[in-house]
Amino acid sequence: MRLFLTILIFSTFSYAVTPFSLENVKSVNIVIADKRKVLQKQTILKIEKSVESKLQELGIKTQTDDFINFIIKIDTIKLEEQFAVYVSLFIVESVNPLRDKELENVAITYKQDDFFIADLLDEEVYESAVEFLLYSFEEQYLEEQD
Repeated sequence: MRLFLTILIFSTFSYAVTPFSLENVKSVNIVIADKRKVLQKQTILKIEKSVESKLQELGIKTQTDDFINFIIKIDTIKLEEQFAVYVSLFIVESVNPLRDKELENVAITYKQDDFFIADLLDEEVYESAVEFLLYSFEEQYLEEQD
């Protein structure tokens, strides 16, 4: 019985990549935020273009008048020869809570994070943002569209 419950619990969690839902995400505004302004401008542009391209490939429009922002936030702390890097990919949007449909709040409706120590800051931040976090977003988005 104990084995059955353990398997049931783990199999339930294996279907969701995150506790967030990406159903009905149709359009977003892209924001790339380099908190300490340590990345090269071309790295920021490269991340933005990769994100825009991938979202459009998924059928998500990359401009909207609605308040729904697809944000990649990069925060760093300089160590001696390296950087401690925290990269977050999240969606922030206006929501109406069930407790009061007239009330409008801002909520984080999707979030994934990555933390690492970087030797090659620009290269490793790009890999984290695009090849790891955006890829994870894409996997979940496609899974939820079926």
